[in-house]
Amino acid sequence: MLGNLRSSTSLLICTSDLSDSMANGWSIFIGLAFIALFSVASWFLAPKGDTQTVWRSGLIMSAVACYLMWAITLLAQLHPLITPLNNHLRVENSA
Repeated sequence: MLGNLRSSTSLLICTSDLSDSMANGWSIFIGLAFIALFSVASWFLAPKGDTQTVWRSGLIMSAVACYLMWAITLLAQLHPLITPLNNHLRVENSA
């Protein structure tokens, strides 16, 4: 039993170290900069003609919608509103 405790503790430590380096507060700003660049490019590179406004609106609005969904999901994972509780749901075999 003590061996299982040691291995699970080391796994927890490794997982928390990995998650700190994968996502941080700068991800939101990097994504925002990417979306801003994409929006500026789609403004100037939209096909000319009668539907230029539709192209611009469609590209910029879809990019902003994708960014908002990604940002909300990322922030919900970084700072959850409800902290998960460990209720020891798994029953250990005593044999």
